[in-house]
Amino acid sequence: MVNEFAKAIKDKGSPYTNCFGFLDGTVRPICRPTNNQKEFYNGHRRTHAVKFQSVVLPNGIIASMFGPVQGRRHEAYILHQSQIINQLEERFYDINGQPYHLYGDYPLLSYLMVPFKRHNLTKVRLEIA
Repeated sequence: MVNEFAKAIKDKGSPYTNCFGFLDGTVRPICRPTNNQKEFYNGHRRTHAVKFQSVVLPNGIIASMFGPVQGRRHEAYILHQSQIINQLEERFYDINGQPYHLYGDYPLLSYLMVPFKRHNLTKVRLEIA
């Protein structure tokens, strides 16, 4: 099944052959709590919040959801707590033994593919950028 997801992403024009899903976090604002306000305050969004991390497959299904986590926590902390990288390392390989990857905007780790600036831009678009 995972190989079908990787093929679907590749067929849509991805340069990656073993990418099977997308990893991302979301910040959901909440009312200011009576207690522990500092735990839930997200300085980047300037609001009290909870955070979630999810893995979404190409068919739109959420394969994994982790959270809620206090709004002050960094994405890297949530990634570590979710143990998603450990799960990928343990059991997500193709028939040739190559690891499957998730695509996300997290720190560069094995099993995670990240976007990078100016990738696949045409010469004209590079001149504009």
